[in-house]
Amino acid sequence: MKGFRAHLQRLPEADPALDGVDLETFHYGEWLLAQGHDFKTGRESTPLFGEYYAFQCLSIKKYFAELAGYARDHARSRGREIIVSGNFFNCEPMYLALADDVDLVITEMRNTTYRQPEWYRYVAAFAGDKDVVVVENPYGGVVPELIGLLGEGKGYDLFRLSLYEAAAMGVNMSVPYGSWMGSVIEDSFSAPHGLAVEIQDFLAGHEGLFARRTANEVAVVFSVASTRELIGKADVSDNTANARDESVVVPYRVVTGTLSESAVPYDVVIWADGVTAPDRADGSGLLRYSTVILPDVFALTEGQAAAVRRYLAAGGTVVVTDRVADALSRHDNVRTARHDVLGELLPHGRQVETPAPVAANLHRLAGGSYALHLVNYDYDRSEDAVRVRTGVPLRVRLPESRPHATAVASDGTRTPLEVTQEDGVHVVRVDTLGVYTIVVFHDGEPA
Repeated sequence: MKGFRAHLQRLPEADPALDGVDLETFHYGEWLLAQGHDFKTGRESTPLFGEYYAFQCLSIKKYFAELAGYARDHARSRGREIIVSGNFFNCEPMYLALADDVDLVITEMRNTTYRQPEWYRYVAAFAGDKDVVVVENPYGGVVPELIGLLGEGKGYDLFRLSLYEAAAMGVNMSVPYGSWMGSVIEDSFSAPHGLAVEIQDFLAGHEGLFARRTANEVAVVFSVASTRELIGKADVSDNTANARDESVVVPYRVVTGTLSESAVPYDVVIWADGVTAPDRADGSGLLRYSTVILPDVFALTEGQAAAVRRYLAAGGTVVVTDRVADALSRHDNVRTARHDVLGELLPHGRQVETPAPVAANLHRLAGGSYALHLVNYDYDRSEDAVRVRTGVPLRVRLPESRPHATAVASDGTRTPLEVTQEDGVHVVRVDTLGVYTIVVFHDGEPA
């Protein structure tokens, strides 16, 4: 209460709700109770809640940085270097400001499902240039069912999908070894050792085919200020259920889900609100994308509006859905789309085309090659396996021409592919598409 009082005193303008209130003696809790608010129900509509939220975010930034710095300094005084992290639960935007103070990001996902490429793309954006480790959540997801299957010698492909999907989308999924299953389930989760080794051996042995930087043509902006209220309503639930109110439409989630379901590779660009976390919008960072989608982005800082203007001036295409920021003036390169209509979201067409039910992400490799990561979701419950697709046609638009292609399967098999080009589109046919395949487009050297 003392901290919040000091925070209110530092504001350039007092909230109208505080008219006639003596801020020298103000106590937020007592003030709320006197007006009939208990802070247990309807918190989002409680007076001063927005400022209280901002105060809490600024406070955890201050004290987390203090603790992380103290830990590092103390270790150095003993001749040691330590790695600092924390549980960035679900990579919630409230933790954005803390990412500067850690060496790697560790996050427990809110909802563990069998298919969530759009969530991993968000997490990859949150982590930026830092490594990220994702931990499964025992509540409100598929983990209890998966444990039951694995205990019966089943569900191996589902477990493979879990780890390969994360890797393909730019992050690392932890390998459960005695993982905590919570105070409700009261158990632990140890994946079959041979299965875990199989997956990790492949990932470790092919690190050269992974990169943080992508060659994706599309960027989707996650606006913290624009999404905060809707996501708060959609995800209101205690942490032993983690239920989601599907009646609440969050356009950002609909857009990224629509793209992911259609094998569209994309990057997420997170724009903070400039209060709870610094606004680091950079127009130059958008220039490599042919399309930037602003789903329901109605709140822009001055820096974010300037970034959009710079991108448009350079010839980029902006697609807006739902509510639009006043600062975004009319421009010939601004298109309006419905948040669930793929063709309207992609005025320049699809970068990757394939009939297979996959998620796609295009990594830009250090040596100049491009690695298209494909995760095959065609799981057959009756067969307890992902269906292997044969002769899968694939059309990929790359920033540069590459005359050769090699398919790398998750069993380590490498198969050269014949490449033809049509108006800048690389056309190949993948002989066999299993759970996970990486198609590398390269020059003369083998992938």
